Amino acid sequence: MSREKNPDRNGAALLLLLAVVCLYGAGNRLPSQPGSPFPKESSIFVEVAGTVSHPGVYTFSRSPNLDRLLKKTKCNAPSSFGAGSSNLPLPSGSRVEVQENDGHTQIRFGQMTAFYKITLGIPISLNHEDPQGLIALPGIGPRLAGSIVKARAAENGFRMVEDLLSVPGVSQQLFRKIRPYVKP
Repeated sequence: MSREKNPDRNGAALLLLLAVVCLYGAGNRLPSQPGSPFPKESSIFVEVAGTVSHPGVYTFSRSPNLDRLLKKTKCNAPSSFGAGSSNLPLPSGSRVEVQENDGHTQIRFGQMTAFYKITLGIPISLNHEDPQGLIALPGIGPRLAGSIVKARAAENGFRMVEDLLSVPGVSQQLFRKIRPYVKP
């Protein structure tokens, strides 16, 4: 009996492992509190992607603005986009994509994938994550992720993490397992 491998999932896992190794190798140790999957609150993680010299996940002691982020990544792109947008702080878990084409620079803001967030100890939002992101949680498969999204839609969002216990298939044991990794 042969087992099919999913190259996209394997590639994503390898990329995530590589990012963690790069962070460690660059001297950016991932701090944690004993007994907690979360890093210290003073650690802010921002991902930079696109046409930059050094893409990856960067660590800051306080939320950086776009100017500070681009300086740390040694990106030559101008950061003055929109009224004051370069001064807005980027929260932990942000993703900034820089695309340079024919002398024009575009910067798009978004969120890291759930896989990155969980690896870095950043809680994922039950109210905003898609089913693919929810399967990054320990013990959650595609079927249960779909049930969570369906319950979320029926209730117009989860008001608190404990609302997960009303989803068929989420036991007390599973809830305790995923509780540290989620927020409403």
